[in-house]
Amino acid sequence: MDKSAADFWEWFEQNHTVIEGVINGHQLDKRNAIIEALDQHILSFGRIKWVIDQPDDRSFQFILSPNRDPELWQITQEVIRQAPNIIGWRFLDALPANGNLQIEIYDDYMDTHTIDAHDWQPYVRKLSSGQWLFQLPQTANKTDLDPENFMVAVHIALTNVLGEHGLMEQVNKVEVKPVEAMDQKSKRIPMPEIKTLFT
Repeated sequence: MDKSAADFWEWFEQNHTVIEGVINGHQLDKRNAIIEALDQHILSFGRIKWVIDQPDDRSFQFILSPNRDPELWQITQEVIRQAPNIIGWRFLDALPANGNLQIEIYDDYMDTHTIDAHDWQPYVRKLSSGQWLFQLPQTANKTDLDPENFMVAVHIALTNVLGEHGLMEQVNKVEVKPVEAMDQKSKRIPMPEIKTLFT
């Protein structure tokens, strides 16, 4: 792992100005080569996703996502720990919260579904472990998404509200169930207010 991470960061330091150029639209001819190189490096660490974006005109950020897997999170933390200090760059070991509750997701036929989670009214309860139980009524699925893909959308929404750190550390279980099967000790709270429970 140490050698793979060292090789990756050496490559990144050598190419970060090219990456910046691609993001800014100045070196689009190198886009595919950069993406392919990033994919090869990151996949050598495991089933980890990466995101590069530009929060503002003067900064960039590189994010490794462990896909909500605590074991992979240990790997992304170690890789990011070895990140170089590059002016204008921020490096993260998991997806941060972004507050986005308007989600687009593909189904098994690669059709796009837009889900607005603003109106969700999940049931939540703090367990004796200190973590939270999160239950969402099946009626929240107002699309024709199958249960498996809708659960993916639920996890994306929670990640957007809590960040992957918060989701992995503070949520014990996520369920989508009929209303009559909700935990009777749980409190119902609007989705946009969920984050207030975890601060």
